[in-house]
Amino acid sequence: MQEIIIPKRLKEINTAIKMMQIEKQYGRFSTTELLISLNNGPPESAHHDTLMSFTDPFIESAILNCRCLLEFLGLWLDTKAPSPTLSKKPRSRHVGDIGIEDFLTTTGPLQKLTPNNATALLSGNPAELESAWATVIAIAHHRLVHYTDDQLLTGTKTKSLQELALKTVPELVCRAFYDQIGAPRPSF
Repeated sequence: MQEIIIPKRLKEINTAIKMMQIEKQYGRFSTTELLISLNNGPPESAHHDTLMSFTDPFIESAILNCRCLLEFLGLWLDTKAPSPTLSKKPRSRHVGDIGIEDFLTTTGPLQKLTPNNATALLSGNPAELESAWATVIAIAHHRLVHYTDDQLLTGTKTKSLQELALKTVPELVCRAFYDQIGAPRPSF
């Protein structure tokens, strides 16, 4: 898991950050052409569409990866809160779920993170970090995984929170997981 699955998720998050930068530079509705070069031959046009038709799958995948990694670390949404908020109470996992607590250090198993000890691992405004992480979990749950009435996110501007989450979740995973088990950080 720590050698293949998590590094793959971190790499996909990093790719999404690049896609967001490309969107900012060129605009989501720019006409885009996909060129493919076979066997070092000249590039051939394979598809034309808007930029967002190429970037959205990367960004949506990264949001799902953020949710998965945050939940792996022990961070969940408070289902009773009126807006995206991380739960202060730990939650039990479903049978078969793998979490940070399933990994050992020399002093015993790792502990699930709480919002407070997660934000303490990173520099930045703790409330802003919590909000960003809660927002990507909510987006994944309420907009990507299945359709809902979206009451939790209605009217919320999420782009800057998405960007903050995508930029901070990889470092949080490295500090809370890889550094704690003494494993080398993956390159992504």
